[in-house]
Amino acid sequence: MTAKVASTEFVRFFARLQNNPNWCKQNIHHPDVHKLKLLNSYTAEKAQQIMVSPEWTKAIFVRHPKSRLLSAYLDKAIQYSERFVGEYCKAFERHNNNYDECVEKHEDFDFFLKRITSTLSEDVHWRTIYSRVDEKWWPYIDYIGYMDNLNDDAKKLFSSIRSSVDGVSAWDRIGVSGWSGNKEGDCKDNLESSIPFLGRSDARHKTRAKKKMKKYYTPDLEKYVEKSFADDLQNPFFHFDNINLSLEDEEGEISVRVS
Repeated sequence: MTAKVASTEFVRFFARLQNNPNWCKQNIHHPDVHKLKLLNSYTAEKAQQIMVSPEWTKAIFVRHPKSRLLSAYLDKAIQYSERFVGEYCKAFERHNNNYDECVEKHEDFDFFLKRITSTLSEDVHWRTIYSRVDEKWWPYIDYIGYMDNLNDDAKKLFSSIRSSVDGVSAWDRIGVSGWSGNKEGDCKDNLESSIPFLGRSDARHKTRAKKKMKKYYTPDLEKYVEKSFADDLQNPFFHFDNINLSLEDEEGEISVRVS
């Protein structure tokens, strides 16, 4: 799972698929809660076998860095500002930087992009997605889904994964319904919902996200992201929209998927 690409929802999906009764409870990212067996749970030899085996489906969901970075900023530096100061500003200081400067400027998007993400570059919430997987494994990734087409891409992936016991797809098993959006409530309430997995997202999300990016990004910051996060924008596997906010009209029509 990739941070800031609906990772919490995907963890919940896999936990529910494993009949984990706590799939909609709090702290789902904690191993004791989700109880999922991850790739690093295997020996290095077995993990390598999995990566090259056609019997295993290797998939990843990705997000354009401009959108992903803004999401990380609004979540970590703005919504949880006090926690950011206590955790990230202290980490910033441990890298021989000024703690008080971080406290004062951490809610400034320019400071967040140019100072925080560069100093704490290994943080999972903004580290380039491409760098998280060794280059030699990318050709073995079977499916790449996109945040801007999340609902359809998730359905396509989970419809293709079928049980070896009864042949039922993961989507038909648990994806078609039972997702009320009540992430940390009663699991029974969720199960009684007719809403499909990620069904709370709607077609207006992309338009709202574009307007939000225009509010925070300057041409200078766009160029900074394009250069500093080039790994995600200039590799042969991701085909992101070519987002140039400074050139788009108010409806954001100049955005073309690069193939």
